[in-house]
Amino acid sequence: MMKKTISQCMIVKNEEKNIRRALSWGKDIMCEQIVVDTGSSDRTVEIAREMGAKIFFFPWINDFAAAKNFAIDQAKGDWIAFLDADESFTPEDAAKIPEILEYVGDDVDGLLTGIVDLDENNHITSGGTMIRFFVNRPELRYVGKIHEHLVRKGESGLHLTDATKQLAFLHTGYQEQEKKDKSKFERNLNIILEILKQEPENCDYLGYLGDTYSSDGKNEEARDAYKKAVAAMPEKLGVYDQRSSYTYTNLLRVSQCLNAPEAEVEAIYKEAVEKLPKEPDFDCVMGDWYWRKGQYEKAVQMYELAIAKLETYGTVNRGIITTSMLIQMYECLGEGCRRLGDYQKAVRYCVIVLNTDHKDMNALLTLINCFTESNVSAEEVVQFLGKIYDYSDIKDKVILLRVAMAMGRKDLERMFRGILLPQEREEFDAAMETAQSGAPLS
Repeated sequence: MMKKTISQCMIVKNEEKNIRRALSWGKDIMCEQIVVDTGSSDRTVEIAREMGAKIFFFPWINDFAAAKNFAIDQAKGDWIAFLDADESFTPEDAAKIPEILEYVGDDVDGLLTGIVDLDENNHITSGGTMIRFFVNRPELRYVGKIHEHLVRKGESGLHLTDATKQLAFLHTGYQEQEKKDKSKFERNLNIILEILKQEPENCDYLGYLGDTYSSDGKNEEARDAYKKAVAAMPEKLGVYDQRSSYTYTNLLRVSQCLNAPEAEVEAIYKEAVEKLPKEPDFDCVMGDWYWRKGQYEKAVQMYELAIAKLETYGTVNRGIITTSMLIQMYECLGEGCRRLGDYQKAVRYCVIVLNTDHKDMNALLTLINCFTESNVSAEEVVQFLGKIYDYSDIKDKVILLRVAMAMGRKDLERMFRGILLPQEREEFDAAMETAQSGAPLS
């Protein structure tokens, strides 16, 4: 059986800072790389040509779908990989792609993969699912002048394979420098407003209008657009209606930012849950809001509900915020349950976090506070923490010793010093003296 070939396609404009990475991650698995330039004035085309890409030009007509479909028309591979210039797979995930495609059935149109949004410090801000691989068939094309999406002409719905557990690409387009790009804001706003002139009740584009205003910090305008979008939605929404989920989630967020009355925010939440009961992001956003207001019982209830929905219904076209905030939610659940006096649950949530990341100080402080407030002896604390931390690892021992010192738990400090080897104890004391003298630690 011949291996399936892949054509990588992208449309670009002034992407010289991204184009080399965009063409590097998949170079070894692509039969060709097609770059369609829509009017670059920098070195994007020059770099892409140097890297061996096939270069085409398409005049910009305020229509993303038209530009993308032109790129697809140039492709000869069995499959299309269509990523933006600010999107890339890790080398490990890229190596999996050919084998995954070999096992996909002939009736499948494309793959659902994960997406991980990164901020300017490469911290994860959100996640989700997207279609970035699809079969090179004439009936599969993009529609939409902006926020374009793939469709199968003449039929409803796409036949997709869920590859989110195997593949996730990285997206850096929401980084701070991108948010400050006013030209993109104006371009997107003008396209959306032009569409809404023709279709003033289009709930999807009213939602996109809200997103555009929100990205520019115009929360009042964003809230008005989201409210119009909600009013224009059909009575019954599809179970995977991600656009409507975004609209409700973002309406909750901007309403909270604008200090709307609690009753108003809770009414939006109630309506959102009635329309899309499987979406955990509504509960997550409400939990975060209650947490900031100091309403810990309600916050715990919302966070637990969000996690339960995520575990029950999965992340396909839902749970973007919940997925990105999962560790933070478990930290808040631990601290919230501690404040409510439910130490058993608090300990359980802290252990979940610490088993993922030993260095999570929020969870460790909450855990030790739980033991302190419930009068657990130092010996029992050390024994318990030995199930999480490796007492033969100097790094783990130092973490625990420093936390005990910071909390003023002299009994724990003595015990953790006791499990240090003599040389380790000397090195630790020397490092602490250096830190107290103001000299930098090596």
